[in-house]
Amino acid sequence: MYEKLLEWSVDALKQALGAASDHEIAVVMEAVKVKNQLVIKRFDIAHNACEQILQLQFTLEKSLSDFQKDYKTPKNKSAPDSYAGKLKREFHPEFYRQYRNIRSQFDTTTDLLSGYSMALSDWLHFNKFEEILAESECETVSDVTRIYRMYWNFVSSTLRRLLRVTSNDLRFWLTDDPYIQYSVEWARREDIPALKKFFVEDAQGKDIFYTSLESTEKVIEFWRGIQQNA
Repeated sequence: MYEKLLEWSVDALKQALGAASDHEIAVVMEAVKVKNQLVIKRFDIAHNACEQILQLQFTLEKSLSDFQKDYKTPKNKSAPDSYAGKLKREFHPEFYRQYRNIRSQFDTTTDLLSGYSMALSDWLHFNKFEEILAESECETVSDVTRIYRMYWNFVSSTLRRLLRVTSNDLRFWLTDDPYIQYSVEWARREDIPALKKFFVEDAQGKDIFYTSLESTEKVIEFWRGIQQNA
């Protein structure tokens, strides 16, 4: 990313040269410097937020193993259903709260990461997880645990993949016009349904989910849509 930022800086300076006066060039150089510093700071915030979510995932997985060990199925109740209910009441709320606290950091980075983290916050609502369970035909408590672990892993990995996408396209960082609403709508239209479909079909977690914006064609479509909605 830093090499691309340097290339952008050189291009901006080249455009400022020519008939510009020394004062005008100095003004542009200072503006480019400030912009670069801001982009680097925002990228660091995004990177740190992704790392925090990854650490949250690690903590969740350890706590989840202990939670399952301590679980005992009540008599006359379905083990998977009862266990999922206990997850919903006693386990999920605290980790969801922590995710939302970390997620807010993306609001100071790019509209893409902010928008996607909001869409994934909706994805993490437990009722969405219950929809996944209903289609996954869980038969044991271990099945529920495995899918729940995968559920969180998809959130963490998706945000890290998107961070890599933005590092290869400076428009996500340098664009001044807001595009957060478009990002949320794009995520809900292009990736969340695909993620749910992929999640159900790949119940063992053997394949990799690629976000729509990891496709060059989709990136072109994304920016075209922003221009048309400007």
